[in-house]
Amino acid sequence: MNRFGQLPVVFDSASLAERDRLGFTREEYGRKALKVALDVSPDTSFRLRMCAQSYGGVRVAVIRSTPYRVTRTRPLIDDEDDRLGMVFPLAGHFGGEQGGRSVAVRHGEATVMTSDKTGWFGTDSGGTFLTIRASPVLLGSAARDVNRRAGLAVRPSRLGLDLVRAYLSTLNRPGAHVTPQAAETAGRHLAEIAALAITAPEVSPGASREGLRAARIAAARVHMAAHFADPGYDVGACAGYLGISMRHLQAILEAEGTRFGEELRRLRLEHARGMLADPANAGLRVTDIALDSGFSDISHFTRAFRAHFGESPISARGNGAPGP
Repeated sequence: MNRFGQLPVVFDSASLAERDRLGFTREEYGRKALKVALDVSPDTSFRLRMCAQSYGGVRVAVIRSTPYRVTRTRPLIDDEDDRLGMVFPLAGHFGGEQGGRSVAVRHGEATVMTSDKTGWFGTDSGGTFLTIRASPVLLGSAARDVNRRAGLAVRPSRLGLDLVRAYLSTLNRPGAHVTPQAAETAGRHLAEIAALAITAPEVSPGASREGLRAARIAAARVHMAAHFADPGYDVGACAGYLGISMRHLQAILEAEGTRFGEELRRLRLEHARGMLADPANAGLRVTDIALDSGFSDISHFTRAFRAHFGESPISARGNGAPGP
């Protein structure tokens, strides 16, 4: 457990014998996973540990390592991977070069690297680094200038980074179960707020009210995505998490053309529809699915489902599945 919650360990070189550590890491972590060539000093006892989780199309990782450098050459580039990687050093220095542009960042700074360009990146000091990778289309929908930060050292919004940390801690708390539908939504909002953190100046009520409002809206949506299945979850719980009043939360959501209740109902309905359409849930009753999606009144669920999707819950599932 750390400040980002219980992110699962996906790779730890310490589990390998010393003689196999570097070779295995180069092949499995470097060439196969990251599509890079890994290089370390022969005088260094190499260590790398990565905790990571995917939320829809967004990949979040916390990497702790000794010094290393990786190179991406043209043969190693995956033509179908154009994701942008936002890098936030938590300890140590990170640097790289792509497209003739060199960058060096440390704690309190950040940069953006691209997956479809040759170059190198790494750390000459060792350290701990948070990375968030997502498609440029997804990131650009929240912050159109995020791709222009590639290869530049920027000072991200402290509030934005704190919100990312809070999201991950919430999503990865012990015992938490995040459904695929919730993960898709949470990933989108994580990418949005990370992109805003990269592209916006330091956010404070006096410096950028618009940036603060956008950050709080994104935080509210991610919190909703993590808690909507709790039938007792309401606007008070979300506002309390954000440290603002319920009235203020309602106001900033209404400025976006929505309401808390509408957003919460939409998340629950979309989750229910996904479960109804999944053959793996054929043994569950509609009532069970409604309850698992956060509804406590089945009649209300049925009416809301029909109004939102234009069909009944029973019609939305496959043949042979149990009814109410």
